Amino acid sequence: MELTDEELARVREAYDRVAQMAVWEGYADDKARGERPALMRLMKAWNKLDIEERAAVSLELAQMVSPDADPHDLDVGLAATRAAEYGRGRAGAKVRAPGFREAVREAAQVWVDRGNEWSRGNIHRNTNRYEPYQMLAFVVNAVTCALPPHAIARATLGNPPSPEEVMAAVDSQLRS
Repeated sequence: MELTDEELARVREAYDRVAQMAVWEGYADDKARGERPALMRLMKAWNKLDIEERAAVSLELAQMVSPDADPHDLDVGLAATRAAEYGRGRAGAKVRAPGFREAVREAAQVWVDRGNEWSRGNIHRNTNRYEPYQMLAFVVNAVTCALPPHAIARATLGNPPSPEEVMAAVDSQLRS
C-alpha cells in the first residue's frame, strides 16, 4: 500500500517529537558515564535520608514536574542507582533509540486509521521465520520511508541494517 505524504509526515513527526530530546539525553548519558562516582555518592546520600526526608524531596520534585505528578513515582535514589549502573554498562542492555518506538506506533495507527485491525504476530516463533504479517509489512515500509537512515541504523544497531534487522526492531516495538 502506498503511503500519502500526510501519513509519512505523521510518522516522521512522531519520531521527531522524541528524537529532539536525544541531544539532551546524549549529554545526560555522557555525564552519567563521566561522573559515575558522583552519582554513587548521590545514591548513598539518598539512602541515608529517613522516609520523611525522602518524601519531602519526592513531593517537591512532583510539584516541579506537574500538578498531576505522583510523588511516589519519583525515586531519586533509584534514578541515581540506575544512572550510576548505566555508566558501568550492562550486558544485554537494550539500546535506546529515542523516537523509533513512537514512529512505529504512529505508523501502526495509520494502519488502523485506514480501517485495518491492529494485529500482532511474532516473526521469531512462527513457522516461516522473518515472514512479515500484513500489518508488520506496512509499518516497516512506513518507518523506512519516513525516517532518516541514521535513525533506523541506530534503532537496529545495523549500519546499514539488513531488512531482517529492521523487521525485528519494528516487530519488537509492536509487541511491547
